[in-house]
Amino acid sequence: MGQVKLWTVQAPEVAAKLARGYNYRASWTRVHPSWVGAYEVMTAEMTARGVDCQGAPPVWAWPGWASPKQARYTADLLLGFDQWTHGVVMLRLAVPDDQILCTSYHAWNEFLMPESQPATMDFRGVLLAKGDYLQATIPQIKARWVRRARPMPIPRDTRRQILRDPYFRHLLIPPKSTPH
Repeated sequence: MGQVKLWTVQAPEVAAKLARGYNYRASWTRVHPSWVGAYEVMTAEMTARGVDCQGAPPVWAWPGWASPKQARYTADLLLGFDQWTHGVVMLRLAVPDDQILCTSYHAWNEFLMPESQPATMDFRGVLLAKGDYLQATIPQIKARWVRRARPMPIPRDTRRQILRDPYFRHLLIPPKSTPH
């Protein structure tokens, strides 16, 4: 059994839990309700291939060890303002190859979209379109798999967008203190 280099982005508390030696499993509460069915299909496919998520949704990762710039770009496509303001940590992992299911990011996004959802997910793990890339799903992140954890700064453009957004700007600008 070999190991595969993967990277993922997670919340700071996930990175802290892993640093303390605890493993991490994703939670169904973090899955958008309209995507639960698709996640269940992904989890069932992983189980059929011998990768047991033990009732939890999979954790998403990407092959290789991304540069900070590459990780920031990908994270900016996937994360919301609330996640950026909460904090983001890039984790570099070395995961046993029998714990990974690689699929097309393009196929997954097509499968997620309710209006264009194909009847089945393409699990072949091949690139299907120009600009497509592979994604990896794993059942959990074991603390011993972590090779490096790096906090990621909010991208400059994202920071500007947050500061312009009346619903999120307060997450970056602390309220003014009032004199006692």
